[in-house]
Amino acid sequence: MLIREVGIILGGLPLVYVNYHESSDKKIDEASKGALICSILQFAENVMRQYLESFESSKFRMLFKRGKIQMLGMSKESEIFAYIIINKDEVFTKKAKKHLNNLLEIILKEFIETYNGLDESKISQFQDFKIFINKTLGSLTKTLEEKFTSLFS
Repeated sequence: MLIREVGIILGGLPLVYVNYHESSDKKIDEASKGALICSILQFAENVMRQYLESFESSKFRMLFKRGKIQMLGMSKESEIFAYIIINKDEVFTKKAKKHLNNLLEIILKEFIETYNGLDESKISQFQDFKIFINKTLGSLTKTLEEKFTSLFS
């Protein structure tokens, strides 16, 4: 299982994301990607009347965690999403899904605790959170070749 990207989205805007491995040759605008992800989640919720926890394509699998955060100047809490994009392996066990969901929960909980009450318009303040994401995910972001090379360096 290879993690390609992890991010946190609030109101369709990516507050922080880490791209470990490109999933396409085309450069994708992060704001457009955030808006698309939120649209898909909202569509699924409206049509199916349930929260979408994951979906997959022929090459990738995407998992989501939802939370609530209070941002500066907002009268009520806003929905916030953490997402993770992984390769679609032939074997994706319940144990692997549970592990990734737990990691997403840890990342989202820490983000909410750290940034609750702040102004989301100052995106640069969230960049330091990438360190926490990297630490939490560890070697799951590395290819087999990268893991092997790190053994001897």
